[in-house]
Order: sequence, then C-alpha cells, then structure tokens
Amino acid sequence: MIKSVQLFILASLLFCGPLAAQGVSTPPPQPKAGATVAPNPDTTRIAELERDNAEARYKADIAEMKADILAAQTNWFEILTSSMIGLFGVLITVVVLGLAWKLDKTARSEIAMAKQDMDAQVKEAGKLVKQAREAVAEIEKHKKTAEEWMRGKRIDELLENLEDRKALADLAASAEKKPRNQLSLDDYRALVFDAFSKQNWSQVISWATAMAYVFEDEADDAAMMFTLSQKAYALGELNRHEDAIAAYDDCIARYGGSEDPYLQEQVANALVHKGFNLVTLNRHEDAIAAYDDVIARYGGSEDPDLQEQVASALFNKGVGLNKLNRHEDAITAYGVVIAQYGGSNDPALQKDVANALFNKACSYALTKDEQRCIETLELWAERRGGMDMEAIKNEPDFDGIRNREAFKAFLTKHGA
Repeated sequence: MIKSVQLFILASLLFCGPLAAQGVSTPPPQPKAGATVAPNPDTTRIAELERDNAEARYKADIAEMKADILAAQTNWFEILTSSMIGLFGVLITVVVLGLAWKLDKTARSEIAMAKQDMDAQVKEAGKLVKQAREAVAEIEKHKKTAEEWMRGKRIDELLENLEDRKALADLAASAEKKPRNQLSLDDYRALVFDAFSKQNWSQVISWATAMAYVFEDEADDAAMMFTLSQKAYALGELNRHEDAIAAYDDCIARYGGSEDPYLQEQVANALVHKGFNLVTLNRHEDAIAAYDDVIARYGGSEDPDLQEQVASALFNKGVGLNKLNRHEDAITAYGVVIAQYGGSNDPALQKDVANALFNKACSYALTKDEQRCIETLELWAERRGGMDMEAIKNEPDFDGIRNREAFKAFLTKHGA
C-alpha cells in the first residue's frame, strides 16, 4: 500500500505544484511608484530560463515519484487510488478510497456467499452423479440378454415368473425405440415374448415372422424354434387352426430329429398343440395320431420336461378316444399315465396323474362300471388330498350311473 507520507507529498505536489509552476507563488519585488526602470533583456531571458528549468525539474520529480509508487503497488485498488489522486486531489481520493474499500468489502462478501452456494451445488451435484453411477452399475450388474433370461425355461415358466416378465418387457421397450433395421436377434426375442405375455397375438405373429425372415441364416436352432412355435400358438389363438397346424408341422420337420433336450421338448410340445388344433377341427383321429407320435418319440425319456409332454399326450389321447366312444382304449391311455408317472415327485406330473385318475373314473362311468368308477375316484381323492364333490356333481359323464345304488351310497358317504 502507499505510505501515508508519500500520499501526502504527492497530493501536495499535485494540488499546489501547478500553481507554483505557473508563477503564482511569492511575487517578485515591484518597482516603486513613479520609478522608471529600463528592462534588461539578458536578465529577463535568464529568469524565463530559470522558471522553465524549475518547472521541468518539478515535472521530472512528480514523474519519478509516480513511477516509484506505481512500481510498489500490488493490486488494482492501489492503482485506482494513485490515478484518482492525480485527477481529483486529496479530498476526492479519500472519498474514493472509502468507497472502494466499502465496495471491495461488499464484493468480497458477495463472492464468498456465491462461492459457498456454488460449493453446495457442486457437492449436491456430486452426490447425484454418484447415485446415478451406482444405479447404472446396479442395472448393468443384473442386465441380461433376452436369450439369457429365457435359457432353459419354458414359456409357461417365463409367464409365471414376474422378474422374468418384467426384465423381458424392459428389453422389449428398449427394442421398440430402435429403427427396424437396427433390431438384433435378441431384440426380436424380447419383442415376441412381450407380445405373447400380453396376448397380443397379431403382434406375436408380426414379430415372429420378421425374426424368422431376417435371421433365418444367423439364428441358432433354439431361437428359430422359439419364434416358429410362438407364431404357431398365436395362429391357434386367433382361430386360424389350419395355419397353426402347418406352422407346427414346420417346427416338427425342422427339428424332429434333434438330440438336443430343449429342441426335443419343443418338438413334443408342438405335436401336443398340433393335436389341440386338430381336436378343435373335430379331427380326433388325426389328433390321436399326433399324440401317439409324442409317445413313440419320447415315451421312454428320463427328462422331466419330456415326461410332462408325454403325460400330456397320453391324457389328451384318452380325451380323444372318449370322444370317439373308445372308452376302453381311453382307460388304457389314462392307466399308462398313472402307472408310468405315479411315483414321480415332480408336481406337474403329480397333477397329470390326478387328472388321469379323474378322467379314468369318467371312462368307467361311461362304460356303466360304477364299482371301478368309485374305486378310481377314491384313489383320485387320495392323490389330490381330498374329495371334490362339486367336480363330481358337475361332470356329465357320471350322469349314467348317478342314480345307481352304489354310486348314491358313495355320494352320501362323502356328504353329497
């Protein structure tokens, strides 16, 4: 900062110096009144030169002092102070100094407050960024492809599992935002399943057809089987049964000879669903032939999934045989389910066995063999954990023996 002595000297010089330089200081002696003094040119010239020299020295001193002070100044505040002294004098400089100090203090306070606010915002932004990164990391950690979510699972398992359904729905939502020409095989998988889960059968057919067309030469057998079978199922749901049968035949022709367990299970499923569509068209003999194909191909398999398909084929064969009034053959078909899978611990197979017992009892009723019908119903009750009298009451197959004494006694025994 400028020392007070320097400030005073500079202010005094600046304020008073110009007057002295202009000859306004102590006036020279004046000649007495009435005296006549002849001017001396040399003396006059010397005086002028002395004044000029004094003024030059004065200006040089001021310039030198300004230079010294400016060299010692360290910020804009001091420079402003120096400049204001030169322009307005001591009084104005003091005022400016006060204002500058006040403004500087206010500015520093505002800057400090702004910095604190900015620091707080930066800190909050940092927290948000950290949270966002953690969220992305968590998503990435659990992120799977549609193929990974579907691997080794049947469509009904995927539909029953909420986590699977949501994950595949999210993948489908992302895929729908992409241009069609940028969709991957995995995108199509997710789109087909999502449409299937929403029972949007027309959309299933659309996505599945596109997937098969675009990736015919690139998709593996499992992917192609998935899309073709879902398309076939959707066609059946739209009552396009002939088209559905043709689509299932395509699946069977492509992969019927595969040794891959997944493809074998899908072929068996295609044959069973082909049978369903044939039954809808009242082509019961053809349906039974489709079920027999499943039994012939996979009847001896130890694979649980294939066993479920075989049990389903045997059960539906029995239904078809009853439709054809071949009740004894139906009883045989149901008997195979019971004998072959009665000892299984698989819940799905246990359900098939229970259903086979009920339908076998119905077949006995249709042959008017009420005694065997009652015995089979008792086994059915043991298998399912209790008698369901409402099911018996509402089943028309029992109408032919409902008024017989033995059956009436059975109903009374169980509270009907």
